[in-house]
Amino acid sequence: MTVRRILRIAPLLLAVLGCSGDGRSILAPSALAGASYALTSINGQPLPFTLWSEASGASATMVSESVVFGAAGQVERRRVLRYTDAHGAVMTETMTFPQEFRRSGLRIEIGWFRPCPPNASCIGNDLGTLTAATLRLTSNMYFVDGRPSELRYEAAREP
Repeated sequence: MTVRRILRIAPLLLAVLGCSGDGRSILAPSALAGASYALTSINGQPLPFTLWSEASGASATMVSESVVFGAAGQVERRRVLRYTDAHGAVMTETMTFPQEFRRSGLRIEIGWFRPCPPNASCIGNDLGTLTAATLRLTSNMYFVDGRPSELRYEAAREP
């Protein structure tokens, strides 16, 4: 088979492989823009999930988080955390922050890709897999029991 013939059929083959419809297919970059994934579990436990708690009664609980993909390698994370202080007062915090992502096949990395500034304490990027149906990440952002957390998201809006 000639190189020219291989180059002619390669896009067709990739299109067929990427359209399996089983929820495990690789999303094309153009299809990913606007896709949204909702966090459903942390370390196999459903939300709300207690990230940490102290003997005093103080705690932090993940209420929800979503990941929304934009164009050109941009992603936005939207999270709701509930804090309870030692006196039982509850505060709910909603945060939205931009990050970047890089993909290679089913593998994905989400975080910041600029070098960490001198004397700063920077966390590592989240690593995992992305399909049309699920996003799974190992996250350094949420340490539970001294280790990174396993985050599972489900597609909230089909890309």
